[in-house]
Amino acid sequence: MHRWTLVSLWIVCLGISLAASPDQTEFVLKKYSRGEPLTVAEKELITPLLQFREEQRRAVLPSSGRNSNRDTFVEDFEGPFPPAGWSVIDNDGGNSMNPTFTYFTAYSGSQGVQAMGCQDDYLITPPLLVLLPTDSLSFWLRTESTAYDNSFEILVSTTGTALDDFDIVLADFPHWSNNVWTHMSFPLTDYLRATIYIAFHVYYSESQVWDFGFDDISIPQIYLGPEPPAAAYGPSPADSATGVEITTPLQWYPGLGTQGSRLYFGTDDPPTNLVNGTDLGDTTVYWPDSLLAYSTTYYWQIIPYNEYGENTNTPVWQFTTREDPTLYPPVLEDFDAGYPPPNWTEAQGLLGDPTDFQPGITYSGWTQDGFANDGFIGSAKLNIYGSFRDEWMFTPPVYLGDGTDEYRLEFDLALTPWMQTGPAQLGWDDLFAVVISTDMGQTWSSSNVLRAWTDTTDISNTGDHIIIPLTGYSGYVMFGFYGESTVSNADNDLFVDNLQVRITPTTPIFTSDPDSVAFDSTTIGEFSDFIPVAFTNTGIDTLTITAVRLTGPDSSQFELSDVNTYPVSLTIDDMLELAVRFHPDTTGFLQAALEATDDQGRVVHTIPVTGMAYPDQLNPPGYVIANAGIQSATIFWGPPGTQMGDLFINAFPVDSIPFSASGSTIDYHDDIGPFSDPGVICDWYGSSYVGRGNDVVYEMTLSEEQTLTVSLCGSSYDCALGIYIAETMETAVANDDFCGLQSEITCTFPPGTYYVVVDGYSDFSNGDYVLNIYPPTDRSLPRELTPEEAESKWLADQRVAEPNSEQNQRAFLGYNLYRSYQAEPFDLILEGTDQLSYADTNLVPGDQYRYQVTALYTSGESAPAGPATVIPEAVPGPAVIIQYPLEGDTVYQNPVEVQFNVQYFNVGSPGTADGYINLVVDGQDSSTITVTGVVPLYGLSLGEHHVYMELVDNGGHPLTPPASDEVTFTRGNHAPADFSLLYAFTNNGNINITPNNLTTSRMFSWTESQDPDGTALTYSLYFISATDTLLLTTTTGNSTSLTNQAIYDSLRYHYWPAVSQCIWNVSASDGDTETWADDPYGIGSLTIDISAMGTEADPPLPETFALYPSYPNPFNPATTIRYDVPESGSVTLTVYDLQGRRVKTLAAGLREPGRYRVRWSGTGADGYPVASGMYLIRMEAAGFVSVQKVLLLK
Repeated sequence: MHRWTLVSLWIVCLGISLAASPDQTEFVLKKYSRGEPLTVAEKELITPLLQFREEQRRAVLPSSGRNSNRDTFVEDFEGPFPPAGWSVIDNDGGNSMNPTFTYFTAYSGSQGVQAMGCQDDYLITPPLLVLLPTDSLSFWLRTESTAYDNSFEILVSTTGTALDDFDIVLADFPHWSNNVWTHMSFPLTDYLRATIYIAFHVYYSESQVWDFGFDDISIPQIYLGPEPPAAAYGPSPADSATGVEITTPLQWYPGLGTQGSRLYFGTDDPPTNLVNGTDLGDTTVYWPDSLLAYSTTYYWQIIPYNEYGENTNTPVWQFTTREDPTLYPPVLEDFDAGYPPPNWTEAQGLLGDPTDFQPGITYSGWTQDGFANDGFIGSAKLNIYGSFRDEWMFTPPVYLGDGTDEYRLEFDLALTPWMQTGPAQLGWDDLFAVVISTDMGQTWSSSNVLRAWTDTTDISNTGDHIIIPLTGYSGYVMFGFYGESTVSNADNDLFVDNLQVRITPTTPIFTSDPDSVAFDSTTIGEFSDFIPVAFTNTGIDTLTITAVRLTGPDSSQFELSDVNTYPVSLTIDDMLELAVRFHPDTTGFLQAALEATDDQGRVVHTIPVTGMAYPDQLNPPGYVIANAGIQSATIFWGPPGTQMGDLFINAFPVDSIPFSASGSTIDYHDDIGPFSDPGVICDWYGSSYVGRGNDVVYEMTLSEEQTLTVSLCGSSYDCALGIYIAETMETAVANDDFCGLQSEITCTFPPGTYYVVVDGYSDFSNGDYVLNIYPPTDRSLPRELTPEEAESKWLADQRVAEPNSEQNQRAFLGYNLYRSYQAEPFDLILEGTDQLSYADTNLVPGDQYRYQVTALYTSGESAPAGPATVIPEAVPGPAVIIQYPLEGDTVYQNPVEVQFNVQYFNVGSPGTADGYINLVVDGQDSSTITVTGVVPLYGLSLGEHHVYMELVDNGGHPLTPPASDEVTFTRGNHAPADFSLLYAFTNNGNINITPNNLTTSRMFSWTESQDPDGTALTYSLYFISATDTLLLTTTTGNSTSLTNQAIYDSLRYHYWPAVSQCIWNVSASDGDTETWADDPYGIGSLTIDISAMGTEADPPLPETFALYPSYPNPFNPATTIRYDVPESGSVTLTVYDLQGRRVKTLAAGLREPGRYRVRWSGTGADGYPVASGMYLIRMEAAGFVSVQKVLLLK
């Protein structure tokens, strides 16, 4: 009542009739602003108000806030803090407000206001003029906790910014969710025609100090009065900055009241010799006419002005450009000295025409590693995998001269599977490209790709030497190496090494790839695979290869495959291909050479060829290979300074035998494996996981043949054990006893050097370990248990042999008994006993227990005997117990997870599974389950459901006594949270598509929605006209990019006109309901002009039946459904409710091929409106059936 009284008095003062409400006045004002004709009464109604606004116009000047208009603006705090005219009062002398968020991100952009730990602090606006009855304060608020929401309040002052001038106007805020941005709004109707200040107050509450965040504060227009503008601020480059790029523009923030600016810029102080007072208008960015000079200091000054004058009291700023980073050929970068190399840069952004880089991102996924995962440092590597790879690596500028000489770019390129060395292929969505920039890196475009590789282009896993001529390029250029993956499929490592830019040779040059051939170890009499060898002319003119042959002392042990007829002439980049394989008939390290001669009168080109040959068995008689899997080791080397034991090259030495060491894999980072272990014990994950953890390496050298036991135990996680032959880097032994958390190998080792590798847990967890290496004769073993003893149900009367005569030569101290429950690690339960039997008690029926025994001597503890497995007999117990959901619950999961366990023990013999759980959902058999746990129920509609479970035998018959349980619950759903459109790459809402810009990529982005039920959301981008709705794409992220080509194809395909008016919008769906984005910034309107594409034939008729999502959805009062028909035939389109009852038939009968749309206005077959809720749209045609969900809201 108080606010309406003030509004009425204000209207009377302006001579406006009391019959005109504020809503009526605002309605007429909007008609006037749109240029619509007014009645005489309407003109009389608003004339006094227009006169008042005209009087105030000269005192109300445009602000610098985002989305400003003449009545309001939004302060987004993206510039310096506090913004011009704002102030912060730190009333407690402690923490204060700042623009950088620590515990959560800004609502939009990268900055906002965080009141972190403030006990009594104020953020105060500039003076604001309230002109309209609809003026209000609105903002986005986020808090760390809902427990102390009274720690925040809004105050208003009509006199000044002294704290005593402010009155509290809003302090009782509703609860909002922790760390979720919430929109707040407060009307300012009480302050019409008043100049006010608004304060945001965060203060100490009870015993806690909580963090608040504000962003995007929308307030009335700032009131300045008849004064010149405030000084510009926030220069970029920052004042006195150094190392500034020569392509950098000048940017600044205008002071309050600025209508335009004049620029003074030069290398003199005060600056005049480059720009002398040029009027820039209202822009706040200036691009110099030419590139700046390196190592030069520049000065600049911004003089703002408005209709009241200039502000000449403005600072002169300065900055100094970077030193010249230009490379002058010949250029060589081998990536050996660290990454990134000096003056190389990185960025992220999908390749486009031009590329839009992610702002503020100066890093990428490129890193340093061994070329082709060869185990050494010295190449640039990029993992190409996932749905968000858009990684760039840029060279510094390279000077190619004045065009007199011709240059070329060379580098080595390889592709392998992730962390492996074998061959690989790029995924269908993947791309690697080399791009050139001729404007000092300001523009990177798909039109300037020098060469590209896709899934149809082979890249060698051992390396290709790439040569790209730079014909036609001169002056300063930069090269960008770009890797892209937009869908998670192939997972590969790509490598670039030995980059060169040099003058193209004037003579032929012989190049061999590879420059040496080394074969894996091969058994006598076996044939290795062929290794291809290519000779290339990397110069110019013609290189003639006159002969190729195998020579050397062991050349007969190798075979050359060469179908070429000599001489062979090679022009530039031509290649001669042949292959070599290994076929030894003698043992040892064998050597030969592949020799090629040419017509250049030079020395013979020699390519070394080597191989290691073994007898027909890897080991001499008596040599036992545990789990004999032989496979070349993939060796990964760490960076310089890697700790001892991390790599082969700095392995811990095994000083003497017996040897014992302990440690933890938690401090180690390198991965030597995977090594082969085909006989792995209890290998739950498959041998490909063996050797995939973090490794510790020991080096053992034997001067003579020895039989040794290598034992790995004491791990709190699973550790695997692998032993490599140092000379050949092959796996000799591997063992991974997952169940026992230990590995032990006994075998005979020939003389030589070996690497003993302790490998961490296969899911990359880490643990402690104890490693022992000793001759088995040093430790005597009690006898192994017999199979009959191992099958015993109980350990009672289990006996162990008395110490034998060899053991009696040393002092016998007793036995240790160990027990493992359900495959967990063994625990000591009886120590140093002399008894020969043990009866265990309190065992759980049906569970598994394992026992093992060791003998204790003065010389140490023996290896364990056993294990013996025990499964106590079970007795009948309860049946199926459903744990979740509870009876009558409303469940918001999707899928619904039903958790249960089985405590019914007389199902068949102990240790077997003769019975099953039969699951019945809503009266329909769903599945048969053999394990206890969680069963996801997919596809449940919203509403009530009944789940019934029973135990059955192998024939599906219920057991006797019966065992069953059941539950009834309701499947519910919360719609995704509200979200907003954020950005569209358009020209003020216009998209003009021409034949020359079809590759241009346009980004559309929106804020992230949250699903209250935790369901993953999908976002769908639509173009919506007055007559049609187009689904452009669906994604799981909060942005997507569309090329002009894709937009054009979609419009033509759906018969849109050459110039179309529409909006773009995004729906967030959790699979049950959709939420459509708000458009608070007014960026949703589009005008799409494809007229420049000319007249084309109509797009083809649809090739398949299709039913598209309806729009809008949810809807009220009507929604449009589109469907495609590729062939003549009968089509029905029917609306059903969730109980399967037909509501209305929307289409029925013969349809010719074409694209159709139908409108449903939410009525039934009787013409009456139907109730709110979910409905199903079902299309049937020629065996095709498709269903879409729609939600009617009222």
